Amino acid sequence: MKTVGIITIHKINNYGSVFQAYALQRACEDLGYQTEIIDYNFPNEFHSCNKYVEASSSQPNEPKWIKLLYALDLMKQHKGISNFVSRYEHLSCNQYNSPSELKEVPPHYDIYITGSDQLWNPRHCNGDPAFMLHFAPDESLKISYAASIGIDSIPEELYSQYKTLLNRYASIAVRENSGVDVIKKVVDKDATVVLDPTLLLNYN
Repeated sequence: MKTVGIITIHKINNYGSVFQAYALQRACEDLGYQTEIIDYNFPNEFHSCNKYVEASSSQPNEPKWIKLLYALDLMKQHKGISNFVSRYEHLSCNQYNSPSELKEVPPHYDIYITGSDQLWNPRHCNGDPAFMLHFAPDESLKISYAASIGIDSIPEELYSQYKTLLNRYASIAVRENSGVDVIKKVVDKDATVVLDPTLLLNYN
Protein backbone atom coordinates (compact mmCIF):
# COMPACT_ATOMS: atom_id res chain seq x y z
CA MET A 1 0.00 0.00 0.00
CA LYS A 2 1.38 3.41 -0.96
CA THR A 3 1.83 5.98 1.77
CA VAL A 4 0.65 9.59 1.77
CA GLY A 5 1.87 12.40 3.98
CA ILE A 6 -0.29 15.53 4.25
CA ILE A 7 1.03 18.83 5.51
CA THR A 8 -1.58 21.36 6.51
CA ILE A 9 -2.81 23.38 9.48
CA HIS A 10 -4.45 20.56 11.37
CA LYS A 11 -4.81 21.29 15.09
CA ILE A 12 -5.31 24.97 15.78
CA ASN A 13 -8.46 26.00 17.61
CA ASN A 14 -10.46 26.54 14.45
CA TYR A 15 -13.18 24.16 13.29
CA GLY A 16 -12.56 24.77 9.58
CA SER A 17 -8.84 23.98 9.75
CA VAL A 18 -9.34 20.81 11.78
CA PHE A 19 -12.19 19.52 9.61
CA GLN A 20 -10.42 20.16 6.30
CA ALA A 21 -7.37 18.25 7.55
CA TYR A 22 -9.46 15.28 8.64
CA ALA A 23 -11.51 15.33 5.44
CA LEU A 24 -8.47 15.19 3.16
CA GLN A 25 -6.99 12.40 5.27
CA ARG A 26 -10.26 10.48 5.01
CA ALA A 27 -10.55 11.05 1.25
CA CYS A 28 -7.04 9.66 0.70
CA GLU A 29 -7.76 6.65 2.92
CA ASP A 30 -10.98 5.95 1.03
CA LEU A 31 -8.87 5.81 -2.15
CA GLY A 32 -6.77 3.08 -0.57
CA TYR A 33 -3.70 4.97 0.66
CA GLN A 34 -2.08 4.66 4.07
CA THR A 35 -2.30 8.28 5.15
CA GLU A 36 -0.74 10.43 7.86
CA ILE A 37 -0.98 14.10 8.66
CA ILE A 38 2.51 15.44 9.32
CA ASP A 39 2.40 16.73 12.89
CA TYR A 40 3.78 20.18 12.14
CA ASN A 41 3.06 22.74 14.84
CA PHE A 42 1.55 25.95 13.53
CA PRO A 43 2.15 28.67 14.44
CA ASN A 44 5.77 28.38 15.51
CA GLU A 45 8.71 30.76 15.82
CA PHE A 46 9.01 31.03 12.03
CA HIS A 47 5.57 32.69 11.90
CA SER A 48 6.28 35.32 14.55
CA CYS A 49 6.90 38.90 13.42
CA ASN A 50 5.19 38.26 10.08
CA LYS A 51 5.66 41.49 8.14
CA TYR A 52 3.03 40.44 5.60
CA VAL A 53 0.21 40.50 8.15
CA GLU A 54 -2.21 43.37 7.69
CA ALA A 55 -2.94 45.44 10.77
CA SER A 56 -6.37 44.66 12.18
CA SER A 57 -8.68 47.17 13.75
CA SER A 58 -9.10 46.93 17.51
CA GLN A 59 -12.33 45.59 18.96
CA PRO A 60 -14.47 47.86 21.13
CA ASN A 61 -14.39 47.24 24.88
CA GLU A 62 -16.99 44.76 26.05
CA PRO A 63 -18.49 44.14 29.51
CA LYS A 64 -16.52 41.69 31.67
CA TRP A 65 -19.44 39.25 31.82
CA ILE A 66 -19.43 38.93 28.02
CA LYS A 67 -15.68 38.33 28.02
CA LEU A 68 -16.12 35.66 30.70
CA LEU A 69 -18.83 33.83 28.75
CA TYR A 70 -16.68 34.01 25.63
CA ALA A 71 -13.68 32.60 27.52
CA LEU A 72 -15.74 29.72 28.89
CA ASP A 73 -17.08 28.95 25.43
CA LEU A 74 -13.55 28.99 24.01
CA MET A 75 -12.38 26.54 26.66
CA LYS A 76 -15.17 24.16 25.66
CA GLN A 77 -14.31 24.58 21.98
CA HIS A 78 -10.60 23.98 22.54
CA LYS A 79 -11.25 20.82 24.54
CA GLY A 80 -13.57 19.50 21.84
CA ILE A 81 -11.06 20.20 19.08
CA SER A 82 -8.23 18.58 21.03
CA ASN A 83 -10.33 15.46 21.58
CA PHE A 84 -11.27 15.35 17.89
CA VAL A 85 -7.63 15.60 16.78
CA SER A 86 -6.58 12.83 19.16
CA ARG A 87 -9.40 10.54 18.12
CA TYR A 88 -9.66 11.03 14.36
CA GLU A 89 -6.47 12.49 12.92
CA HIS A 90 -3.70 10.02 12.10
CA LEU A 91 -0.57 11.98 12.94
CA SER A 92 3.07 11.25 12.15
CA CYS A 93 5.17 9.75 14.95
CA ASN A 94 7.50 12.73 14.94
CA GLN A 95 6.31 16.22 15.79
CA TYR A 96 7.98 19.20 14.13
CA ASN A 97 8.32 22.74 15.45
CA SER A 98 10.02 24.56 12.57
CA PRO A 99 10.77 24.31 8.85
CA SER A 100 14.39 23.48 9.70
CA GLU A 101 13.36 20.49 11.84
CA LEU A 102 11.38 19.10 8.92
CA LYS A 103 14.36 19.59 6.63
CA GLU A 104 16.82 17.94 9.02
CA VAL A 105 14.75 14.81 9.77
CA PRO A 106 12.05 14.64 7.09
CA PRO A 107 9.21 12.12 7.21
CA HIS A 108 9.19 9.64 4.33
CA TYR A 109 6.18 8.84 2.14
CA ASP A 110 5.49 7.77 -1.43
CA ILE A 111 3.34 10.85 -1.99
CA TYR A 112 3.42 14.27 -0.32
CA ILE A 113 0.37 16.52 -0.33
CA THR A 114 0.03 20.16 0.59
CA GLY A 115 -3.49 20.26 1.93
CA SER A 116 -6.14 22.92 2.07
CA ASP A 117 -6.22 26.16 4.11
CA GLN A 118 -4.27 29.35 3.40
CA LEU A 119 -0.91 27.63 3.36
CA TRP A 120 0.57 29.66 0.52
CA ASN A 121 -0.73 33.01 1.75
CA PRO A 122 2.25 35.01 3.11
CA ARG A 123 -0.10 37.05 5.28
CA HIS A 124 -1.10 33.87 7.05
CA CYS A 125 2.02 31.67 6.95
CA ASN A 126 4.88 34.12 6.32
CA GLY A 127 6.01 32.25 3.20
CA ASP A 128 6.71 29.08 5.19
CA PRO A 129 8.64 26.69 2.90
CA ALA A 130 7.36 23.66 4.84
CA PHE A 131 3.93 24.21 3.31
CA MET A 132 5.63 24.07 -0.10
CA LEU A 133 7.21 20.71 0.76
CA HIS A 134 10.79 21.98 0.88
CA PHE A 135 11.68 18.89 2.95
CA ALA A 136 10.35 16.30 0.47
CA PRO A 137 12.92 14.50 -1.73
CA ASP A 138 13.25 15.78 -5.28
CA GLU A 139 12.27 12.40 -6.73
CA SER A 140 9.09 12.04 -4.68
CA LEU A 141 5.60 12.78 -6.00
CA LYS A 142 4.41 16.14 -4.71
CA ILE A 143 0.91 17.55 -5.25
CA SER A 144 -1.43 20.05 -3.64
CA TYR A 145 -5.15 19.84 -2.97
CA ALA A 146 -7.22 23.00 -2.45
CA ALA A 147 -4.24 25.04 -1.28
CA SER A 148 -5.18 28.69 -0.90
CA ILE A 149 -2.97 31.64 -1.81
CA GLY A 150 -5.45 34.34 -0.85
CA ILE A 151 -3.61 37.21 -2.59
CA ASP A 152 -3.27 38.36 -6.19
CA SER A 153 0.53 38.36 -6.34
CA ILE A 154 3.51 36.95 -4.46
CA PRO A 155 5.75 39.54 -2.72
CA GLU A 156 8.92 40.18 -4.70
CA GLU A 157 11.26 38.91 -1.97
CA LEU A 158 9.38 35.56 -1.84
CA TYR A 159 8.95 35.13 -5.57
CA SER A 160 12.11 33.08 -6.15
CA GLN A 161 11.31 30.70 -3.31
CA TYR A 162 7.75 30.13 -4.53
CA LYS A 163 8.97 29.56 -8.08
CA THR A 164 11.65 27.06 -7.06
CA LEU A 165 9.53 25.03 -4.66
CA LEU A 166 6.24 25.03 -6.57
CA ASN A 167 8.04 23.95 -9.74
CA ARG A 168 8.73 20.64 -7.99
CA TYR A 169 5.01 19.81 -7.84
CA ALA A 170 3.63 17.30 -10.33
CA SER A 171 0.12 18.70 -9.96
CA ILE A 172 -1.31 21.80 -8.29
CA ALA A 173 -4.94 22.16 -7.23
CA VAL A 174 -6.06 25.36 -5.51
CA ARG A 175 -9.17 26.62 -3.77
CA GLU A 176 -9.90 29.83 -5.68
CA ASN A 177 -9.77 31.17 -9.23
CA SER A 178 -7.29 33.89 -8.26
CA GLY A 179 -4.89 31.15 -7.20
CA VAL A 180 -4.91 29.75 -10.73
CA ASP A 181 -3.69 33.10 -12.05
CA VAL A 182 -0.94 33.37 -9.43
CA ILE A 183 0.34 29.85 -10.13
CA LYS A 184 0.37 30.53 -13.85
CA LYS A 185 2.40 33.68 -13.31
CA VAL A 186 4.88 32.16 -10.86
CA VAL A 187 5.57 28.72 -12.34
CA ASP A 188 3.76 28.81 -15.71
CA LYS A 189 1.65 25.77 -14.80
CA ASP A 190 -2.08 25.27 -15.15
CA ALA A 191 -3.57 24.81 -11.70
CA THR A 192 -7.02 23.31 -11.13
CA VAL A 193 -9.73 24.74 -8.88
CA VAL A 194 -11.21 22.05 -6.62
CA LEU A 195 -13.68 21.72 -3.78
CA ASP A 196 -12.69 22.21 -0.18
CA PRO A 197 -11.98 18.67 1.10
CA THR A 198 -14.86 18.87 3.59
CA LEU A 199 -17.19 18.78 0.59
CA LEU A 200 -15.71 15.46 -0.56
CA LEU A 201 -17.43 13.72 2.34
CA ASN A 202 -21.10 13.26 3.01
CA TYR A 203 -22.83 14.14 6.26
CA ASN A 204 -22.32 10.71 7.83
